[in-house]
Amino acid sequence: MDSAGAKRRRRTPDEGIVELVDAAAAVLSRKSIARAQMSDVAAEMGVSPGNLYNYVESKDVLLPLVLRRALDGELPDPGALPIPATPRRETIAWLDRRLDWTSDFPVMETALARGGPGDLEREVGDIAVELYDVLVRVRPVVAVMERSGGDVPELAGILMRVRGELFDRFERYVELRRGSLRALPDLEVAARLLIEATNYMARRRVEDPQAPAAPEPVVRESVRALAVHLLLPDKEVRT
Repeated sequence: MDSAGAKRRRRTPDEGIVELVDAAAAVLSRKSIARAQMSDVAAEMGVSPGNLYNYVESKDVLLPLVLRRALDGELPDPGALPIPATPRRETIAWLDRRLDWTSDFPVMETALARGGPGDLEREVGDIAVELYDVLVRVRPVVAVMERSGGDVPELAGILMRVRGELFDRFERYVELRRGSLRALPDLEVAARLLIEATNYMARRRVEDPQAPAAPEPVVRESVRALAVHLLLPDKEVRT
């Protein structure tokens, strides 16, 4: 097939759905759900606005599509197009249930449930890396929720709840291990410092033109090293 023929190749329904969700995620990370238009998504996807209605019934479909794809890798059945709109209250209820702690942070939950840490350096490092991995995975979700929080107060409320639970878990952890951790002026402040630094490296770094260019595995292990050296006494850190 020549280049002109390749350009005329029609998308399969599977390809179209993936491209549409990717385009919607890009648009909703820049514009709130109220300001975003189907024409924005079409331009991002490189198709006419009318083409989108082969895949979705309305703009109301975009938010749940983006959230479910980002959190669970879930895509709709291409044999059931166009996708009908989901009531927003159902999407909000699902998101509120989905952003929990038990399933997303098993290392932290295990640490909070047991008495002694065993290998404290490994435990601290694994908890930090788990946080980093989760924040990388939910990066598109949080971007969309932050952008649309002003238009959909429930999204802002869920973000506040999740953020509060995050701080609460880390503060409980440092209190549980207080006798074994570095003697800092305020361990809770140190825990928040670790969370904010990890959040920057996992999420904000990709938006920062002045951020250091480093491979993802290097950044991930740097977060581990930061947690260990911040929270553990020098004698507990293996060199």
